[in-house]
Amino acid sequence: MSSSPVSPELLDHVMAFAAQIASGEKPSKHIDKLIVCCDNFFLQFFQNHLKAPITGIDASNKAKAIRVRLQPRTQALPVTTLALVKWFERLCDIEPDLKALSYDEDDNPALPDFLRNFVPTFLERALAWATAEELADLAAKIRHARDVYVGAIAKLDL
Repeated sequence: MSSSPVSPELLDHVMAFAAQIASGEKPSKHIDKLIVCCDNFFLQFFQNHLKAPITGIDASNKAKAIRVRLQPRTQALPVTTLALVKWFERLCDIEPDLKALSYDEDDNPALPDFLRNFVPTFLERALAWATAEELADLAAKIRHARDVYVGAIAKLDL
């Protein structure tokens, strides 16, 4: 079995966030854990799986992702890989809002969308990709993190 191109331990950030939310803490206080997970997942995904390193979450790296996605190749990228690349592009679009979330702003309108839409979709797409790539350990970790996260978020009044 080959090693995973993305470290399963990154999902510990999602589970730590969910545990803190489940204990009654404010989501904005720990949003950085989710951002770290997403950022590093994509950095590793692009470098180790796509062999197209990115250097951050911004407009220039979004352009690089688009080039990777549209690059002519002898074999098309799998649908699950394309879905993750497109979600990285979305992450680049919302990056300025994420910086604001890091400042403990509970009234930031980007918070509910990030928590209820972006993160669950990210986890679903990551799980579909890991499953398609037969990365059983990573898929199991993502599935568990997703389930814990969705349970914690469902209890929030957003």
